[in-house]
Amino acid sequence: TLRQSSLFLGELYGEVLRSGETGEAWHTETRDVAKDFERAFGRKPPGPVKGLAVLSDGDETGQASEADFDDFEALPTKG
Repeated sequence: TLRQSSLFLGELYGEVLRSGETGEAWHTETRDVAKDFERAFGRKPPGPVKGLAVLSDGDETGQASEADFDDFEALPTKG
Protein backbone atom coordinates (compact mmCIF):
# COMPACT_ATOMS: atom_id res chain seq x y z
CA THR A 1 0.00 0.00 0.00
CA LEU A 2 1.45 3.34 -1.03
CA ARG A 3 0.72 6.27 1.31
CA GLN A 4 1.79 9.86 1.44
CA SER A 5 3.33 10.60 4.82
CA SER A 6 1.13 12.56 7.19
CA LEU A 7 4.19 13.42 9.31
CA PHE A 8 6.26 15.28 6.70
CA LEU A 9 5.40 17.86 4.09
CA GLY A 10 6.53 17.59 0.50
CA GLU A 11 7.37 14.52 -1.50
CA LEU A 12 7.63 11.75 1.05
CA TYR A 13 5.77 8.50 0.57
CA GLY A 14 5.83 5.19 2.36
CA GLU A 15 5.22 1.72 1.04
CA VAL A 16 3.59 -0.71 3.47
CA LEU A 17 5.00 -4.14 2.68
CA ARG A 18 3.67 -6.08 5.66
CA SER A 19 1.07 -5.36 8.28
CA GLY A 20 -0.14 -7.24 11.33
CA GLU A 21 1.38 -10.14 13.17
CA THR A 22 3.82 -12.09 11.00
CA GLY A 23 5.33 -14.26 13.73
CA GLU A 24 8.99 -14.99 14.28
CA ALA A 25 9.85 -15.94 10.68
CA TRP A 26 12.26 -13.95 8.48
CA HIS A 27 10.81 -12.59 5.24
CA THR A 28 12.59 -11.57 2.05
CA GLU A 29 11.45 -8.47 0.18
CA THR A 30 12.59 -7.42 -3.28
CA ARG A 31 11.88 -3.89 -4.52
CA ASP A 32 12.55 -1.93 -7.71
CA VAL A 33 13.00 1.51 -6.16
CA ALA A 34 12.92 3.31 -9.52
CA LYS A 35 9.50 1.78 -10.29
CA ASP A 36 8.32 2.53 -6.75
CA PHE A 37 9.40 6.16 -7.25
CA GLU A 38 7.57 6.42 -10.56
CA ARG A 39 4.40 4.94 -9.06
CA ALA A 40 4.53 7.38 -6.13
CA PHE A 41 5.40 10.56 -8.01
CA GLY A 42 4.18 9.91 -11.56
CA ARG A 43 7.60 10.48 -13.13
CA LYS A 44 10.95 8.77 -13.44
CA PRO A 45 13.57 9.48 -10.76
CA PRO A 46 15.76 12.48 -11.62
CA GLY A 47 18.93 10.47 -10.99
CA PRO A 48 20.31 7.53 -9.08
CA VAL A 49 18.88 6.64 -5.69
CA LYS A 50 20.91 8.34 -2.97
CA GLY A 51 19.20 6.93 0.09
CA LEU A 52 16.60 4.54 1.35
CA ALA A 53 14.80 4.47 4.70
CA VAL A 54 13.57 1.22 6.19
CA LEU A 55 11.45 1.41 9.30
CA SER A 56 8.72 -0.08 11.39
CA ASP A 57 6.30 2.24 13.13
CA GLY A 58 2.79 2.55 14.45
CA ASP A 59 2.41 6.30 13.96
CA GLU A 60 -0.75 5.99 11.88
CA THR A 61 -2.38 3.35 14.10
CA GLY A 62 -1.16 4.48 17.52
CA GLN A 63 0.03 0.96 18.28
CA ALA A 64 3.42 -0.42 19.20
CA SER A 65 5.58 -1.73 16.37
CA GLU A 66 8.59 -4.01 16.39
CA ALA A 67 10.81 -5.38 13.63
CA ASP A 68 14.29 -6.70 12.97
CA PHE A 69 16.12 -5.91 9.72
CA ASP A 70 19.18 -7.68 8.36
CA ASP A 71 21.21 -8.39 5.23
CA PHE A 72 20.32 -5.56 2.85
CA GLU A 73 21.63 -5.85 -0.68
CA ALA A 74 21.36 -3.21 -3.41
CA LEU A 75 21.58 -4.52 -6.95
CA PRO A 76 21.67 -2.67 -10.29
CA THR A 77 18.50 -2.59 -12.34
CA LYS A 78 18.18 -5.44 -14.82
CA GLY A 79 17.94 -4.62 -18.50
